[in-house]
Amino acid sequence: MTDVKDLPIDIHSGKLLDWLISRRHCQKDWQKNVLVIREKIKHAILDMPESDEVVQLLQGSCKFTYTYLVSHRSFSTVGST
Repeated sequence: MTDVKDLPIDIHSGKLLDWLISRRHCQKDWQKNVLVIREKIKHAILDMPESDEVVQLLQGSCKFTYTYLVSHRSFSTVGST
């Protein structure tokens, strides 16, 4: 028998934001935080050592998949507080 937490969920893309807000994954006023987040990303990229994968990503030629990102998620926790 499959565990309930492993079952996929089906969310209509038009209702995704409502679903995220109702489950408290994001706040109703998430748009106001976008500029702050973009600035943090910009500073983080400038502070990082050069990486071919990051250069490809920024040039738009690197197609990261969900599986790839999950397998490399320790990279995203470096330097986080």
